[in-house]
Amino acid sequence: MTGVQTCALPISISVYKTLDLSNSIGFFDTPRNTRNEIQSKENEKTYYKLISQEVSKNDDYMNHKKLHVKHQIFGIGLSKTGTNSLNEALNLLGIKSVHFPVDSKLFEQLNNGDFELEIMKHYEAITDITSVPFYKNLFHKYPTSKFILTLRDLNEWIPSIKNHWKVGHNFSPLEINYKKLSPITQMLLTKVYKGFDWDENKFTEIYKKHLDEVERFFIGTDRLLKI
Repeated sequence: MTGVQTCALPISISVYKTLDLSNSIGFFDTPRNTRNEIQSKENEKTYYKLISQEVSKNDDYMNHKKLHVKHQIFGIGLSKTGTNSLNEALNLLGIKSVHFPVDSKLFEQLNNGDFELEIMKHYEAITDITSVPFYKNLFHKYPTSKFILTLRDLNEWIPSIKNHWKVGHNFSPLEINYKKLSPITQMLLTKVYKGFDWDENKFTEIYKKHLDEVERFFIGTDRLLKI
């Protein structure tokens, strides 16, 4: 049977909270100890040196054993729709997944339109907005891949993404601090959210348009799961 599939994810949030994902690649733009050090320093050169070091550390996966991946999985839900919970659920199910990777190799490849992604030789799945601007390219590049669209009621999503933008992100408010983000994060936020300013009407339109375009693109295929 072809077409879009919908399901509920039967894994409780309480289970997710027992997992320690603090060292996952890209789980934060920078780990807490580095963020604290950044906050205690006013020197911009020191800040950017620390950011550079952390992004380069994310390249460590290239030293890991390569996987034989038959079916890649790409999460294509927007921020604050359960993308991290999806990532944890996939790992619980034995699918090696990474949430929002921000490594320099991935940035180089995506920026150059190279979709033979090195990271997909070491992981089976990517979640969060890393895949969102490129899902059509990835669909054709990986013909056996599957895509998961995480959904959230729009009336719940808007205040959640606003909080993330204004106070919930490591570098909130993003309108002011966006230049402190890693290059790949700046690129992804620009592509997905059309810049760094907060405007409720803009975000509402982005959410609706994304869902509509995804559903239209996958009509007649069996490669999209909505949860």
